[in-house]
Amino acid sequence: VLQANESYWRGAPKVKTIVVRPILEDAARVAALQAGEVDLIAPVPHVRIAELQRNDKLALKTIAAPRIFHVTIDVRKPPFDNVRVRQALNHAVDVNAILKTLYFGHGTRLATVVDKGALGYDPSVQPYAYDPNKAKALLAEAGFPNGFETEFDSFTGSIADHSKPAEAIVGYLQKVGIKAKLNVFEFSSFGPRRVQNQTSPLFIYSIGDAYLEPSWVIRWLTQGGLGMHYKNPKLDEMLTKIEATDDPKRRGPQYSEVQKLIRDEAPFIFLYQADAAFGMSARVDYTPRPDETQWLYPLKLKG
Repeated sequence: VLQANESYWRGAPKVKTIVVRPILEDAARVAALQAGEVDLIAPVPHVRIAELQRNDKLALKTIAAPRIFHVTIDVRKPPFDNVRVRQALNHAVDVNAILKTLYFGHGTRLATVVDKGALGYDPSVQPYAYDPNKAKALLAEAGFPNGFETEFDSFTGSIADHSKPAEAIVGYLQKVGIKAKLNVFEFSSFGPRRVQNQTSPLFIYSIGDAYLEPSWVIRWLTQGGLGMHYKNPKLDEMLTKIEATDDPKRRGPQYSEVQKLIRDEAPFIFLYQADAAFGMSARVDYTPRPDETQWLYPLKLKG
């Protein structure tokens, strides 16, 4: 139970008491909103967005959340130490189709691991085109004309759905000759495996960039542990230079070269950022924040 601080320096909040209820099941959370038991829910499953939009007693708001979905590739292990194989993986997956099918278009295809709301995001750096023939050609150039076998980890029970996109990705890889055995864990089991660097050569993951600063995300993804083993001295040098620049107007443009380098090196299968969806009573006046952190001070009630 959150009680308003009447002496807050910005002024007393408009709503005096807010009760926060954890409702873990998607269906139960949506049902509670529809029944008027709660006034604001998040997240709303993407498959339910259109349904809630048709309800004139409710308001549905989406925002491009800075959660970057990707597949980590263990670049230490053959054949993933070959950049052509990693590029082939990117050409093999139809990310736009995944966004359309699983997210009903509520998301953005990303060219790298920098989300579109982050400082220095460069839209001129284009995503890998879905091109199975190109993927097969690259695999042949790398010495794998008939593909190869590997394993792919996914999980359930985390902040976002990773298992369904993983199923789709494995299907696309199979079409170009890469037979990936899909392992599905509960997140409580997958987390320790990742901490102990026991993940398969491919695993799906997502990270939220609450700071909207690419350097923080890229450093985390290239730390050399937690199942993420891509390291590049040139990249580290570029990031160190950027981090020493405290003026955002000078710092931002420098990220363009970083994004080009990461795209070409392809240490991940680059995927997307999915929109976050919030369902609320029509009487609620609230604009979600774009950083996955919800501050309820601005929330008001209409009328």
